[in-house]
Amino acid sequence: MTKPILSALLTIFMLFINLNASLPSDSLDKFLNSAERSERKAAYLDILQNKEAYIDQIQKELETFQRTKDRRFNILNRLLYLAAIIRSEKFIDPLWKMFNDFDYLFSTCIYCCPIDLTLTLYATYTTWSPPNEIFDTRNGMTVHLKEAIRREKGSKDVPLIREHYYPQYLSPESQELILIRKMELLSVEELIKMAGPENPDGTQRSFATYVLGLAIIDDKNLTELYWLAIENPHDVSGIDLCNVYGAIERAERARAQKGGHIH
Repeated sequence: MTKPILSALLTIFMLFINLNASLPSDSLDKFLNSAERSERKAAYLDILQNKEAYIDQIQKELETFQRTKDRRFNILNRLLYLAAIIRSEKFIDPLWKMFNDFDYLFSTCIYCCPIDLTLTLYATYTTWSPPNEIFDTRNGMTVHLKEAIRREKGSKDVPLIREHYYPQYLSPESQELILIRKMELLSVEELIKMAGPENPDGTQRSFATYVLGLAIIDDKNLTELYWLAIENPHDVSGIDLCNVYGAIERAERARAQKGGHIH
């Protein structure tokens, strides 16, 4: 075989390797569809390490869900959390269309929900702003988004975070209040673990999300906070998820103030 042919084959081989190296892995598929939490977590961390490689895939998935009205809301919600974390302008169009889809909203957004959190973060930490007309409507979800945006922008007439004051409903001698006071002595990492889905004690998880929502002072655990939301600490009232959102919002504000990147 002549040297020119060998050189050409080598060039083709190197191009093939480089092309495959630049393609994203199947982490997005595993993150969205795997039944194994450990596999979803590994895929989630891989996506965060290689965000740019996944933007087009995530955009395509969002557009498909929005266009087809796919009702696999657990998968859609995972996409929405990725959109909140990565925050690409390519996601804005399908996100806003989804927000205006009442069938989606009233199926999944009775309380705190991913589309609300995601658009709040876009409106607060990117150049995007929702159309002015949402401030002239009384639709429940648009009112919720308006309040969330005003809260994140530091308005004095709305709560700083999504707080739910458990202690005010508890007697000083109650076991629940004693549990909360003990949790207030724990680290953020310990609270995240206690609030996570691996903890079989639902009451303990719920109170842990409450304390966690007030304990965040920096963005050190932002990746784990999003993961906690992704794994959906869902109770009937929706308060637990709202508490986790409050923790995320506090961490995002701390990150923005120091101009840092997600950990």
